Amino acid sequence: MDVLNYSYEHGQLSTSQRQAVMTFLEKKDKDKRFIKNWRPISLINVDTNIGSKALCKPLQKVLPDIIHYNQNAFVQGRSIFDAICTIDDITEYTKIMKLSGFLITIDFEKVFDSVNHSFLIKTLEAFNSVHLLLDGLLV
Repeated sequence: MDVLNYSYEHGQLSTSQRQAVMTFLEKKDKDKRFIKNWRPISLINVDTNIGSKALCKPLQKVLPDIIHYNQNAFVQGRSIFDAICTIDDITEYTKIMKLSGFLITIDFEKVFDSVNHSFLIKTLEAFNSVHLLLDGLLV
């Protein structure tokens, strides 16, 4: 506790608390020639790890209230399966109300590393759907 309080009072962590040893673990049964099939892991100072957990624990209680309700995965009490139920509800509603529409699926794996951002936003604007990007990804 004294070490973390000292770092807090002086506005920065010590050199050893700011360092990490990074390595990569291969994903089982995946082609090792592709970087996406390796999982990075960082080994950090135990003081930093404890301090990080102490800061994050209280946030877990408020995150579900802060993060937009459309974000289903990676929030305690929510599941990616909630998104499947939402899609099912929407398709059922459109059938009952005899509405036409489009169902578009996008694999967002590393999307911002591989797609031209201005092109993506201009395309969504053309379909009057840029709010979907903003609501779904940035909120």
